[in-house]
Amino acid sequence: MALTIKQLNSLRAYIEANYHPALENEEVIVEKCYGLSTKEPVDLGVGSRERNISERLKSVDEETWQEALLNLIDERMMTDSLVYNASNVSRQVFHKIRCDRYYKPTRNTAIRLCFGLSLTLDEALKLLSKAGYYLSESNKRDVVIRWFLEDEIYDVYELDEILYDNKYELIMNY
Repeated sequence: MALTIKQLNSLRAYIEANYHPALENEEVIVEKCYGLSTKEPVDLGVGSRERNISERLKSVDEETWQEALLNLIDERMMTDSLVYNASNVSRQVFHKIRCDRYYKPTRNTAIRLCFGLSLTLDEALKLLSKAGYYLSESNKRDVVIRWFLEDEIYDVYELDEILYDNKYELIMNY
């Protein structure tokens, strides 16, 4: 299924409105990915550092990326094979994911699985953050991926076609 002219125009308008070429600084990325503010006041009293670290560790979500992925599959009542086929992820890679609680996916694999699960942009950002990734507004490729998720177009082949046409890195390995 090819994108319609209306969808292509919508994508162009979305990129124009949402692409911010100024590089995001580390503080913004940390805040977006992990929900941690780097601008919190610092108490220099005795033991404050230990208290601050301890408080932050309590607020960190214990769920791993693998657990979050498998929970989403269960919540959506999907089968593993449906997800890995829709994501164009090999059965072998998916088996590694299923067997290793601390599996660290590549960025592209994590993004493709968001598509295979038909996640909203917010859901995708949460899942990606558990793997340590983010879809930046300062990267046109990421903005294109965001548009596909927002418009609920979950075809990874269609995404790759648009990425290829615009000379961006592809989402899949061929």
